[in-house]
Amino acid sequence: METGGGKYKKVVDLLRDSKPDQGSAYEMEQKILSEILSRRSNSDPAVRLLELFFGWTTVGWVRRVLITASVAMVLLFVFQQGIILREISLLNQRVGETTSGIYSVKAYDTGRLLNIYSLSGQKIQIDRKDLTAKKVKELLKSIDKLRKEYHELNDIIESDPELRSIIEKRLSEINENKIKL
Repeated sequence: METGGGKYKKVVDLLRDSKPDQGSAYEMEQKILSEILSRRSNSDPAVRLLELFFGWTTVGWVRRVLITASVAMVLLFVFQQGIILREISLLNQRVGETTSGIYSVKAYDTGRLLNIYSLSGQKIQIDRKDLTAKKVKELLKSIDKLRKEYHELNDIIESDPELRSIIEKRLSEINENKIKL
């Protein structure tokens, strides 16, 4: 079997030997193009439909632009996923801090402080008309101060066994009184 290159060479040699009348180059070009178009128009409707939908893939610059756009979209997606994972990690840390009673939010960020305070399951009983940023800051600072003092007091109680037994007795008496009521 001959390869495509061998057949081409034979055809070119045959044309050189026969020296056909070429006429004008424009006429020959038009004749070749009309033959190609007639073969295309007689092709299967499914092939024409595929060419209609996917003919743009033969245009080089369109492919490059679409590939660039898809790469940019993938990079944007990866970037967004990174941000989402970082925020989830921060939320997990905040939930851990909230449940343990430790608040690491700065005092000037009242919105976050209120949010953390409300997440802890406690309610702020303040009339909305009187609610100012200064009052909220003072309230949250005092709550934070009480929590710190509570932790310090709890550490002192845990370190002294005699004090711990006295407090446990007193708490059990209080609980018994509550049960009797």
